[in-house]
Amino acid sequence: MAGIQSIQRARNVISSTALLEFKLVQESQMIWSVLDDIDRVMRAKQKGAAAQDSLRATAVDSAKFAEGKKTEDKTVTLQDLFGENETESESDQSEPDETDQVVVDENTFSDRPFTSLLRQIPNRNFIAIPVQNFYAVQRVLQLPEVKNVIPGETEFLFGADPITMGEDNFQRLYLVKKEPELLGEMLSDANVQISSGSASLNSGSPYVSMELNNEGAKIFSRVTGMNIGRELAIVLDGKVSSAPVIESKITAGSAMIEGTFSMEEAKDLALVLRAGALPAPLYAITENTVGPSLGQDSIDKGKFSAALGVLLVMLYMVFYYRGSGMIANFALVMNIIFLFAVMAAFRSTLTMPGIAGIILTVGMAVDANVLIFERIREELRTGKSIRASIDAGYSRAFVTILDSNLTTLITAVVLYSFGTGPIRGFALTLSIGIIASMFTAIFVSRLVFDIITSRYAIKNLSI
Repeated sequence: MAGIQSIQRARNVISSTALLEFKLVQESQMIWSVLDDIDRVMRAKQKGAAAQDSLRATAVDSAKFAEGKKTEDKTVTLQDLFGENETESESDQSEPDETDQVVVDENTFSDRPFTSLLRQIPNRNFIAIPVQNFYAVQRVLQLPEVKNVIPGETEFLFGADPITMGEDNFQRLYLVKKEPELLGEMLSDANVQISSGSASLNSGSPYVSMELNNEGAKIFSRVTGMNIGRELAIVLDGKVSSAPVIESKITAGSAMIEGTFSMEEAKDLALVLRAGALPAPLYAITENTVGPSLGQDSIDKGKFSAALGVLLVMLYMVFYYRGSGMIANFALVMNIIFLFAVMAAFRSTLTMPGIAGIILTVGMAVDANVLIFERIREELRTGKSIRASIDAGYSRAFVTILDSNLTTLITAVVLYSFGTGPIRGFALTLSIGIIASMFTAIFVSRLVFDIITSRYAIKNLSI
């Protein structure tokens, strides 16, 4: 991977799957209903199966949680949370580095064991988990009994990054629809942008801006139009990057991924999104690190070979076609200038395969002039005038030149459309070079001939 100096960063980029999904966050009524069911399961585990009592007496606690009122925290053990039998059965399997203590709301712990692990932050569209409770919440959600009470069309997803509120750190938890509304395969482009400041991003913070294709834009417009006021979670690799509120119908087909990205991380994410999700995981078998000196050496050799190739072609044209060869060389220089101008206009990167495409373009450019000059020679041998020979040479060689360049251009377009990386660089320079060479060989060189023959009384054409 060119330009990446960190081996670990290269590994992370290559191994990323970039599975992008857009999922609707469930409404509050559904969330509290699921939390009630989980609390019922956890209370049964603590007190035994006979404790399947109603939660009606704790309705006030649910309202308190929903309003985000301040909790009265206390520390309990995992044994208190899961019950003695659960702890004993899993004591041998517990991770040695995981804490066996969690912070719960003392007022609700006895009736709502699971909900007491969570916090509702005002003006936020997610459930917050104190970081010290994250492992316990994960364990709860993995229990078979808990999975059975979570509706099949929904799932819990965690946020991609912890958040800081005051002095406390929290992990985010969302209840979303399992079926995605939109998939990342409908993404057409992804780029890094810098925020000018918003409610969720500080000014100067990077984020990833995404553009959807036509099909994705239509679906996105329909989904946002039917769910105004709800949150739409942007899920990347199974974790919620952000869940903005749909304020209006969005027809532009654009979205953004926010997070605590560094500029480097945002660039890597955009790169992976543009490349698309891989159908299978990648595993590193061998690694080779190319230092900057070796890379520079390759660039220098590429430049030298290109310059040498152009010089030899020019010398041959002058040697074989004399004065007309000078005209062909002028057209060749114009061809190269046009090629670099177009690449600069589109901010294309010149790679080693791109240099190879330029060298091939040089050969094809003079090939057109060779066809024209040989036609002119044939016309001169028949006794035609210089002016008539030039006209006939260009007109009769045009069809042959067009056919030759058109077939090559079609091949280059196919390479660019289906190729990746270096192949696309080669195809790009070749395509631009073909178009430029046709213009310079047919029109520029013809213009020079017309100027010379109209201004000077030439008796013998140097060709």
